[in-house]
Amino acid sequence: MVHFLRSGARLSVSARAGVAALGAVLLVGGLLELATGHPFPAGVLGGTAVVSGVVLLVSAMAGTLPRAVVALAGVLLVVFGLIALPGGWVTAASGIVAGLVVTGLPFFAGNTETGLNEQQQERIEQRIDQINPELTEAEHAMAEGEANPQQERLVRSDAQERAKQERDRAYRHATDDSAR
Repeated sequence: MVHFLRSGARLSVSARAGVAALGAVLLVGGLLELATGHPFPAGVLGGTAVVSGVVLLVSAMAGTLPRAVVALAGVLLVVFGLIALPGGWVTAASGIVAGLVVTGLPFFAGNTETGLNEQQQERIEQRIDQINPELTEAEHAMAEGEANPQQERLVRSDAQERAKQERDRAYRHATDDSAR
């Protein structure tokens, strides 16, 4: 299953390395572009590359990727790459390609770290599939202190059922361990 990166989600180690490498390339390329002292379009493109590189490096160190900020930086790289087109196709092409890569980065940055193993993740997904809208409404009413008796019974019944399932799971786990 392909998981697209949510804003604020933890990046996997390999994704962090890739984001850091791309950030470093953009930072160095932008600084070199600024050092050459080119006029408006290329200079702005270099400045945008520097800012994008810094954002990516900070994101890699923090382990999260702010989708909106990164996508905006990518779009700006593409726009300024197009504006720089009359000044030279190499500068423009590098800006456009970098912009497209940066813009797509939040969507394909790889798996995120959830801190859960496969079994825990599977149990969560099963629980999500079992969500009952009526139960959700009853739990909300209980939390607000506005539940009617029927909603209270529904929430208590669900809690008892989940406790029973957890006891059964723990018992199975204990008997599996003792069989070894």
